[in-house]
Amino acid sequence: MDKASYDKRIKNYVENVIVNNKTSISAASASIIGTLVGYPFDSIKTRMQTYNYGKMRNCIKLTYRSEGLRGFYRGVGPPLITISIVKSISYSIYDRTKEFVDRYIDPTSLYGLTISSSIAGVTSGYLSAVISCPLELIKMQRQIEQLLVRQSSITASINEETAKQAAKTAAKQAAKTVAKQSTSNTVKESAQQTAKSVTTQTTKTVVKNTNGIRGLYRGFMFQGLRDAFGTGVYFCAYEISKKLLTIGDRESNHVTHFFAGGIAGIASWIGIFPIDLVKSKLQIDAKSKHKMYKNQLQCIKYIYKTSGVRGFYQGISSCLIRAFPVHALNFVVYEHALRLCKKLADKKESEID
Repeated sequence: MDKASYDKRIKNYVENVIVNNKTSISAASASIIGTLVGYPFDSIKTRMQTYNYGKMRNCIKLTYRSEGLRGFYRGVGPPLITISIVKSISYSIYDRTKEFVDRYIDPTSLYGLTISSSIAGVTSGYLSAVISCPLELIKMQRQIEQLLVRQSSITASINEETAKQAAKTAAKQAAKTVAKQSTSNTVKESAQQTAKSVTTQTTKTVVKNTNGIRGLYRGFMFQGLRDAFGTGVYFCAYEISKKLLTIGDRESNHVTHFFAGGIAGIASWIGIFPIDLVKSKLQIDAKSKHKMYKNQLQCIKYIYKTSGVRGFYQGISSCLIRAFPVHALNFVVYEHALRLCKKLADKKESEID
């Protein structure tokens, strides 16, 4: 076989792989870009759900002060791979489930599109949670690894920021001075413990400190519920928004995908945030040797008792700020990559004809 024939054979093989896996490849491409853009916001959301920073500005300031830019991207490596895999599986399940449901209803009508996208989204979300639950647990605990071993320092720093703001508002310079002095002593003591306490074997720690492999699925009930409901709302909101924003029988464009994706991201997170909060607290609690919550109900009761209904939306501001641009970009990349793959498929078919 000469070089030209070999190169042509390899090219045909690669093109066949792309055409046959267009949904997975498009989803993976969108996932990588979305993760890089949205990860700092996700990290801030996790921190605000775990500790009461008061304001998102305080969380950003204290994270940068103690960990630098690296703190916002702590644990980003594995998600670049794992989220891409999960997204590929999720979108593939959604695509195939929707194709199946579309056989029995009219997907061109708004009602039919709502039903098919919702059913496909719920199915995709729940099945994907089986894979994503352990991965998200490890990701979250890597994000707050520094926080858990420096809890006293973090708490003191938060108190300092609160005291500073109170001092500015009330013009009480004495309160500001006391906050600084008390914080500096605490930070110095805890800083020496930090270097010795930080672990890089997060997975082993979770398995060891909980019920073996079952520990990796701590909070799965809420993650399964969150992902099923959230993915259903997500895809349904996207499909409906895309249909309503598309004029007549024209093909949807990047602007349509951008706004439809942003709307889908916000709609999904508003609906599932309380569930996500409980899941996050349960998964963070899995790393601690001294468990705060015996079960999900105890966690819910504790949040409501300490913070009321508002407590279930702690940290939602960073999530919503992240939601629109990240999910808008996600669908722009996804649809564009999918369109390129379909063009390649059409080209191959025309060559055969």
